[in-house]
Amino acid sequence: MSYRFGADGTDGFIDCIHLVYGCLRVLQVPTPEFKESWYEDSAREIFRDINRWGKRIVEPRYDGDIIVCPNEETRWSFGVTWKTGLLTIAPSQRVSWTPNTLVPHSRAYRYCPTSAP
Repeated sequence: MSYRFGADGTDGFIDCIHLVYGCLRVLQVPTPEFKESWYEDSAREIFRDINRWGKRIVEPRYDGDIIVCPNEETRWSFGVTWKTGLLTIAPSQRVSWTPNTLVPHSRAYRYCPTSAP
């Protein structure tokens, strides 16, 4: 799929948030509550929301772990662990799979039902 900001995948385009949500649905992992405001919120506000869904981890290892990657254009973007690699939106503006060890990330989260308030 090709990237388009705000796209949810229904028309052949997807953004990083919806890529993660789509993978979590396939894996039957509950998703964090989606907020349209995330497109404009500060990273601090978004990470606070994600911390209610899961716990912060050091390394993504299991399918469905969410990562936050540095991104030159938007400061950061989301990715998700899938089949021992990471699905992200590549610089080519397409979804790509890369081995876990080759994708730099600044944060990673794993679903943890006890994290919810």
